[in-house]
Amino acid sequence: MVRAMVLPSLLAALVLGACAGSPWSPRTPAPLPSEATALTLATSPPAEPLPAGVEWGCPDQLIGDVRVFRVGSAVAFEWVGAGQVDLVWPRGFSARLRDGEGEIVAPDGSVIAREGDVISERLVGVESGICQVDGVFYQPAS
Repeated sequence: MVRAMVLPSLLAALVLGACAGSPWSPRTPAPLPSEATALTLATSPPAEPLPAGVEWGCPDQLIGDVRVFRVGSAVAFEWVGAGQVDLVWPRGFSARLRDGEGEIVAPDGSVIAREGDVISERLVGVESGICQVDGVFYQPAS
């Protein structure tokens, strides 16, 4: 009985100890398929470790409806019914041109949106830093 309680406590202490004071984990973009061309997408810069006692938080603010479009070799966004907006995506997200269409791609390779799509009620954060996409939190990354 004692062994059964000690092992989970020890594992929890190791996990917490490994996280405390360590830099953010790296997050790399999904590999670019051979038939695709990379497009420019504004993403967060590498994050510095937080000072002791400070915790990361994501603003609980839903980003309004934005339409995806392309300007030259970059993906851009505009508020639906308004003007262009500069969104900064979490580190590890990328954009590509595939079959003549721009795509925004999550680090796991899933396509979040395509050129012409309206992203509605799927992004949380602020314009200068999206921190949640489709219900998944993206902490800062190195």
